[in-house]
Amino acid sequence: MHSRVATLKVFLWGSFVSLLGAALIGVINYLVRRYLANTFSIGEYGFLYAVFSLLTLLLAVVDLGMTQAGTILIAKNRAGNRPLRANSIYSFILMVKTSFGTAVFLILALLSSFLVVNYYKFPGGQNIFLIVALLLIFQSAETVCMSAMDSAKAFGLKNLLQSAKILLIFLGIVLFSAQYGLVFAAGMFPACALLSFITAYIILAQKFRLKAAPEITFNLRTFKHTWDLSRWIAVGLVGLTAISNMDSIMLAGLSTPERVGIYNIALPIVQILQSIIILPVVFTPIVSELWQHGRKEEIAKLTEAISVILFILLWLALITTLPLAKLIITILFGPQFTEAGTALTILCGGTIFFTAASFYVNALNSCGAARQGAAILLGGAFFNIICNAILIPLWNINGAATATALSYLFICMAAYFVLRGKIHMHIPFKPVIYISITGIAVTAAAAWLYCRNSGMPVMITGTLLLDALLVLLLTPVWLKITRELIHFYQDKNKTD
Repeated sequence: MHSRVATLKVFLWGSFVSLLGAALIGVINYLVRRYLANTFSIGEYGFLYAVFSLLTLLLAVVDLGMTQAGTILIAKNRAGNRPLRANSIYSFILMVKTSFGTAVFLILALLSSFLVVNYYKFPGGQNIFLIVALLLIFQSAETVCMSAMDSAKAFGLKNLLQSAKILLIFLGIVLFSAQYGLVFAAGMFPACALLSFITAYIILAQKFRLKAAPEITFNLRTFKHTWDLSRWIAVGLVGLTAISNMDSIMLAGLSTPERVGIYNIALPIVQILQSIIILPVVFTPIVSELWQHGRKEEIAKLTEAISVILFILLWLALITTLPLAKLIITILFGPQFTEAGTALTILCGGTIFFTAASFYVNALNSCGAARQGAAILLGGAFFNIICNAILIPLWNINGAATATALSYLFICMAAYFVLRGKIHMHIPFKPVIYISITGIAVTAAAAWLYCRNSGMPVMITGTLLLDALLVLLLTPVWLKITRELIHFYQDKNKTD
């Protein structure tokens, strides 16, 4: 049996490297959006990111749940010293996803003229739409390679490649899009996805002996192993992706490209916060191995600790963004976009629920409960569509943000209760109550500070002091969690 300490070290190292990489990607992605928002009209910017939202949803459909299934299955077979089986699964997923992505791209090409005129209300955007739609082919292939790197726990290498890709996109857009226009800027995304795929494919073939092998790809056993797991992950992934992108998709249909553009001012800032979403990514292959070895207690212990940490981060996000959202937008994008301030605060709170929901659902998938996870996410997607349909006409971009946050909360709570029944985890009641009372009190102080509108120096100083106060008041909680986790692994290691 693998050492518990080794498992914890892999988790902590993977989390650190992935957090660093995701934070870097989030910052560069913000710079890309900032440049586009200030170089092109808000309508052009909104159209481009409305197209991205639709493509993100279609990429989830094209994925068929195979990316996450591949992470789990390749990790299991590598752990079981079955390299041929791991290679077969990798090859199968790569070929199926690329073929399906190509088919969906051709369908979109046929519908492109109708969509840009009647849905996006942006005549003349057909070329941009078609160029960005190439992501359906190139990014589908790229994500398979990134999944394989996750399964091999090559988190640093994966994040290096992803950071290099977004940096190359940024440099290309800054250097050439002002001269060649929005068409060139749009083309940088699929071009860099293709380059990233080629690089990752070569590295996987040379370093990890994973490569496309048609002679071992299409066999009934590989199909059955992959499909049994991926079919439910597919439903869940589409549901979760729909929740993440339905706000922009429905804004495009119910409002205007300009409204979508304003809303997409808040999103890149939120994506920087979403750097913590690497926790589910790092945890998935680890849970898969722990479950295979029957180590449910370890899964429960790690899940309990991460749940409490995320709950603390929820209050920090609210306390920081409530008084400073408009200032943050002014600094990062410009004063002409401060209308997105309220949406930013709502989305930042919702992002924590999204992270927790992703964490719980990925754990369910790794623990053989993919069907239940899929049902939860599908229910959340329907809930999200209803909320968007009701709230967007009422509150426009704030309605879209509220619908998204409520949907994340819905799936977070549902997935938590199902997972608790699987691994018998018990998040301590008293610390949660203490965190809730403390968080509510300090958030109320942040709301009071916002209402006073005492000027930016006072607002910034007050917010920083409130953040420090919350961390100080919650110090006994996270120190207790850290000590318990360390003692747990020390005790377990002694018994091995």
